[in-house]
Amino acid sequence: MASFMFNPAINRIIGQSLNLDTDTLKVMLLNDAGNWTPDRDDEFVDFGAGNAPLDDELNVTNYTGGFAGGGRKTASITTSQQDANDRIVIILQDITWTTLGGASNDIVTAGVLI
Repeated sequence: MASFMFNPAINRIIGQSLNLDTDTLKVMLLNDAGNWTPDRDDEFVDFGAGNAPLDDELNVTNYTGGFAGGGRKTASITTSQQDANDRIVIILQDITWTTLGGASNDIVTAGVLI
């Protein structure tokens, strides 16, 4: 899966309604069910259309998805401006999920920062 930022997130960062340094951001894990096709215009984790990230969220032992689930972990992010390379670097601290699995193991195919 390609790495990219969603257009609504970029818009909120520029408009200063989303602050990568102070807002709580979570990482959700997706499986290989193939229900969701990434689209840069996606704005919500579940927009009820049957083609949302929530449709492919991992469902295994020690990972409880959903808005109240304990599987999504808080992300720690640092940003830096690199003038020599003409870019902004966003670094997500390593996150570890331990002993995921169960009777029907899913394959993790993506992590989405929400």
